Amino acid sequence: MRARSKEEAAAETAKAAGKSLRPQHAPDWSHTIVPDPKLLFRFSALTFNAHAIHLDPEYCREVEGHRDLLFHGPLSFVFMITVLQQELGKRGGGEVVKTVEYRNLAPLYCHEEVTFCGTRVGEGKYEIWTQTPDGGIAVKGTVITEPGT
Repeated sequence: MRARSKEEAAAETAKAAGKSLRPQHAPDWSHTIVPDPKLLFRFSALTFNAHAIHLDPEYCREVEGHRDLLFHGPLSFVFMITVLQQELGKRGGGEVVKTVEYRNLAPLYCHEEVTFCGTRVGEGKYEIWTQTPDGGIAVKGTVITEPGT
């Protein structure tokens, strides 16, 4: 990580805050959580990720210029795929995930609602995303499924 001042970090965070993508589709399903420090700590431990942006609120504010602990990008992926797999199970068609492409676009924060959404956009194709509390897209992905064996 490159060294930067608190002011530089705050300016970079503020610049990114004005750029918010919106979903192209209404979700067919969604699931909302409010992450807390325990969840972030446990995921950090599970993944051996001891970065202070997930564990130390003072570091987030004073050094990185964020308003709170950052939610892990890979944890968004885990939730998006888990919620999709639950939906596939409800449909009873035997579909399984074949490929996934996803990208983190904006930060998500501890103590703020995080909503995992998805919709079917074609045969064996799903759009999945994670929304910020104001409805912007923080994580965006595309999933291709195939019939299960």
